[in-house]
Amino acid sequence: MALVDERLDEIVALAKRQAASDGSMRRLYNHYGVQFAYCFWGLAPGGVTREDSPFNACAHAYLATAKQLLVVMSREPASSTAAAAILERLEARKRVTPEAGEICSSSGETFDTASLVRPQLAEVVRDPACAFIALGSVLVVASGGLAASSMRRPARKPGSSSA
Repeated sequence: MALVDERLDEIVALAKRQAASDGSMRRLYNHYGVQFAYCFWGLAPGGVTREDSPFNACAHAYLATAKQLLVVMSREPASSTAAAAILERLEARKRVTPEAGEICSSSGETFDTASLVRPQLAEVVRDPACAFIALGSVLVVASGGLAASSMRRPARKPGSSSA
């Protein structure tokens, strides 16, 4: 799935153009979008690359949907050429770098577009990478708040007293 992740922007852009005209494509594209949102838009640390990440199964679900979008588009007249080109680039990359095509435990699971794969909150809290990102985010927000509040304070005029 790491290979699909490398081409995700291309796949989604092509699917976005195709989904407008086809009902089944629209449903598949919608599932991708919802699943991607549940996975924090791919921003979770190590979601694709770390099997022990609480976001690994979730990431594989949206990547599996993206790959299915690509396969379906390769059969559609309006997108078959572009989709086939992306599929060929994926296969070429797999031939050049075989380890990029390795399958992890989440790749072996079946995903159904009628259901969503969500990360378990308890696992997210215990994951060191997620905790580090959460702590960093809190610090950024807090420092931004401090900076904004210091800018709002009225400046004292020289020679005025506060008593």
